[in-house]
Amino acid sequence: MVKGAGWLFGKKDSGAATLTSTDDAAALKAAIDAMDYVFADDLVGLKAVLPKEKSTFPYLARSVSIFIEATLGFEPDVIKEATEVLTTAESLASQDRTNVLRMDRSHLAHAAGQEYGVALAEATLMSAVVLFLTESAVASIRGFYKMRKAYHILADIHQQLAEPGKARSAAADAALADKVAAADRAADEAAAGQASPATEKDEAVAEHAYAPLAARDGETIYQSYISSGVNVCFGMLQLMITLVPPSLGKVLSIVGFRGNKEASIEMLWEATTVMNIHGCVAVLGLLMYFTGPGQANEVVVAGQELPRERCLRVLAEYEAKYPTNALWALQRARVIAMGRDLEGALAILEEPRRTQMRQIEALIVFERAMLSLDLHRFAEAAELFVKLNDINTWSFALYTYYAGVCHLELYRTAVRERPDAVDEAKKHKARANELLARAPTLINKKRFLARAMPLETYLQRKVAKWQARVAAGKGATLADCAGVSPANELMYFTNGYRRAPAAALETSLRELNFHYSDEPTTALLDETAPAFAAAAGKSAFLRDTDEVGARALLVAIVLRSLGRVDEGIDLLKTRVMPIERHDVRGSHMEDWIPPCALYERGIFEWVRTSGKSVDFTRDQLQKAAHYGHGYDLDTRVGLKIQAGLEALKQ
Repeated sequence: MVKGAGWLFGKKDSGAATLTSTDDAAALKAAIDAMDYVFADDLVGLKAVLPKEKSTFPYLARSVSIFIEATLGFEPDVIKEATEVLTTAESLASQDRTNVLRMDRSHLAHAAGQEYGVALAEATLMSAVVLFLTESAVASIRGFYKMRKAYHILADIHQQLAEPGKARSAAADAALADKVAAADRAADEAAAGQASPATEKDEAVAEHAYAPLAARDGETIYQSYISSGVNVCFGMLQLMITLVPPSLGKVLSIVGFRGNKEASIEMLWEATTVMNIHGCVAVLGLLMYFTGPGQANEVVVAGQELPRERCLRVLAEYEAKYPTNALWALQRARVIAMGRDLEGALAILEEPRRTQMRQIEALIVFERAMLSLDLHRFAEAAELFVKLNDINTWSFALYTYYAGVCHLELYRTAVRERPDAVDEAKKHKARANELLARAPTLINKKRFLARAMPLETYLQRKVAKWQARVAAGKGATLADCAGVSPANELMYFTNGYRRAPAAALETSLRELNFHYSDEPTTALLDETAPAFAAAAGKSAFLRDTDEVGARALLVAIVLRSLGRVDEGIDLLKTRVMPIERHDVRGSHMEDWIPPCALYERGIFEWVRTSGKSVDFTRDQLQKAAHYGHGYDLDTRVGLKIQAGLEALKQ
């Protein structure tokens, strides 16, 4: 099994090759052809066909391979390698671009340097994304400056292509070079804490409307590469900006640009019509958006529903061209899951496949685990999460926590549904205690920059909360002190309720009602019920404000997902909205409840009025966006808030 793309680069030489116009055309074609091997999951074939010289296009093809591995696997060692490789790719493209601007290229059908400008923008954008993956604040600021640099390059090329009759002057080329150089300096200054905000010129560039560039018959390889490259890079760049959550809103003043979701999606759809590297990236970008942040958006506006059938059609085209890459099957499964057909999605992923890129294998296993979790198949999910520890280094702590949560739910299911299965309950309880206690100790193991991710910080707090209860004598073990269904909390934060079928949602009600009643449709949060009185007699923490609030919030959302909107909104208004931020302050408290309640109140009204509560919903989402302080998973929740606000703009 291939362990990384570093072997693709061979022995590092000291300088770049100098190419003639004939040579670089051949190099571009060879690189484009080679990148087909990347998307066919044939890294052995890629190594065989790529030229060995260290020049822009061959190196860019190699960079795409390591970039894909980094973004698919989130593995610290691969991210570190990708950072180094992409820095070199940027340098090569910048050098070649400068060189060709000094040459006579008047015989070509495109402006001098455009092909290298696109290559530089691609390397710069990939480098920015990889910097974000490090989850370092300083690295992220550098990433935003790289976005600014790429934006200037792409805006200039787009203007040239949109106005082909407009002559280019040496002064214009020099001005662009100055802007790009300034962005480079700004990125370096950002690392030293000396960053400057966007300028008026940046704002002027941002105000311009950028339409998709349509492919034309008879294009040269350069023209096809340039136009499709501008579409996919500009599309991805603008789409990324629209997804910046409110908690990171200040960084947009660094970039100085505002994204346009509709225009960016149009650009990406246009890029998919050219089945080259750019088409592949555009398809993946669209699908990752629609099955990720796009699916998280609950402010569904008429005419802006997720284009499930269109996604499946374009997927079929690319899967036919690259039948050996399981990545396309993974995307197809995710689209199928958007229609609440989790069984169908699982069936696709359980088909036997062989992959050279281990990150794809890990992604498939992770997706199977999450689908199993959302279907409440906790035994299968636990096994898959444990397996991930052996094939992926993204987060040992998170995989272990997920597995522990699954065994906790298996323990509770045995107690609730099979009271005579004492040995089974004991087995799952012991395994849950073991895994949950181990999970926090694995944070920062083999992690780049040794930083905990938000989900790791979340699980660390949850386990510490349960350990504190054990120490205070409120329960004998972690499993006894867990309170609100941890699995359902994870489903909420990972949008599981958005794709769960009705039967799975009914099961969620039973799990959330564990301490109240065995019947999911009655005695919801009824603290006078005998079952709750008995449970609270043993576990007084069940009456804690954040315990009651978290349970009520999750139950309300499940009810809404089942179509029981009035019941859900009543529960939210009476049991959750009264909770203030000071009620959930403390090192172990569920401080995410008030801002999430604001967001959900807006969504409830949107659903209840069939999309007629624009002002009220916007007001609630704005309140959630500007909640006074940070809280658990605020970035993840912020993505949902931002997606809703973007939809309301329309």
